[in-house]
Amino acid sequence: LAAYVKFKVKNVVQFISDYEESIVSTLKDQGLNGVICGHIHHAEIKDIDGFLYINTGDFVESCTAIVEHANGTMELVKWHKAESAIAHKDALEVNVH
Repeated sequence: LAAYVKFKVKNVVQFISDYEESIVSTLKDQGLNGVICGHIHHAEIKDIDGFLYINTGDFVESCTAIVEHANGTMELVKWHKAESAIAHKDALEVNVH
């Protein structure tokens, strides 16, 4: 079972790597500086050979999003239930007082 799982994981990792390389190569050839994708892999922002690769991930499972700030910078944000509950509680307290 372990060998089978290891084989499957290697296949998935190779597929994702090939996918990223294909996108970067194709879009660099078209003169673009970066790409924003989603849903195929975990969320991340990374530089691949001078090309900005952003993946939003899957919000349903990873609870992540990409935010573009007013100055043009991109940020990966992760929603954490405990932090949200605290922020919501604090907001309610502010509204009540």
